[in-house]
Amino acid sequence: MSIARTNKSKLTYGGGLVSVSGVGIAGIEIHYKGRIEYNSDGNNYQVRAGKNKVLIFSFTKQDISGDLFIYEGKFRITKVIASNWEAKKIPLAVSRHWFDCLNLTDLDLSTASIPLNKMVSGYQVGRRIKKTKKVLRQLIKDRKR
Repeated sequence: MSIARTNKSKLTYGGGLVSVSGVGIAGIEIHYKGRIEYNSDGNNYQVRAGKNKVLIFSFTKQDISGDLFIYEGKFRITKVIASNWEAKKIPLAVSRHWFDCLNLTDLDLSTASIPLNKMVSGYQVGRRIKKTKKVLRQLIKDRKR
């Protein structure tokens, strides 16, 4: 698997969701500021978090792709390292979800432009978290409401 196949890989986050798209991603290391509670149930890969770092890796030899985990709390990515199946570093672009940058509660979608006062600059989702930890299904149930 060559780096050329993976150079369009992208990690996107915000609004309580972290996802990735691309081919050939075997592992991801995310460095961040903040504290979160997260849930990654139902994925074919492992997600482990500690103080300011999240590790995502696959035991099944399937590429990591799609939704990685949901979270609540303050989460700002500062650095990402991704690797392929040959344990070589691959490029991975990082961006915030477009909906995380908008206050959609009173935005008039009939206009062609988005007013500056509708832009959100924070990284907080939900309540403040005291310590990063994995939570069980409750976070998923709360997110669906």
